[in-house]
Amino acid sequence: MVGKESDCVIAAHICQESEHCSLLYENFKKTCGKESEQCKTLDGGYLCAALRESLKETILWNCHCNDPSKAECTEIWKSLFEDICIQDAQMNQVSAFSDNYEDGFKQDFFSGNMEEDNQSK
Repeated sequence: MVGKESDCVIAAHICQESEHCSLLYENFKKTCGKESEQCKTLDGGYLCAALRESLKETILWNCHCNDPSKAECTEIWKSLFEDICIQDAQMNQVSAFSDNYEDGFKQDFFSGNMEEDNQSK
């Protein structure tokens, strides 16, 4: 059975008792909240992804909501794991990698074909 401290509300209260955890979480909420101006920029999205990464070392990282009807719990969980700002930054990273990889593949492919054509003539 999962311990009570894994509930996001309880985990948030425990986090508030730790200066390190509370500073990380408050900074994350302030910088990366839904209404944050930071979230509207690509750099802000990357910053939020980094701040979220720092939360992995806290009690919040493994929190769950066993009762989805508990709005406070769900709000905390969504702020950590369903943040659109962070998802946008991660999608841009994947997209940029895919574009770079695809361009490199096209260059290799076409240059390889051109060499074969020249050798056979």
